[in-house]
Amino acid sequence: MQLNITGNNVEITEALREFVTAKFAKLEQYFDRINQVYVVLKVEKVTHTSDATLHVNGGEIHASAEGQTCTLPLMA
Repeated sequence: MQLNITGNNVEITEALREFVTAKFAKLEQYFDRINQVYVVLKVEKVTHTSDATLHVNGGEIHASAEGQTCTLPLMA
């Protein structure tokens, strides 16, 4: 699985990268054919948004969540 993490108004630190990687590694239990994952973390004023697009064999899965910290939307 290739994981691409982008930040808009967010610095992608090594700790944040490890957190995101660990969260998406758990998905491999359910989808054994995840080809690529694109994660975009955004901050707009006080709203933190996480968008993820997973490219799997036969389709694409998209998820989006908002929270008060960068990691909170990823915990949902």
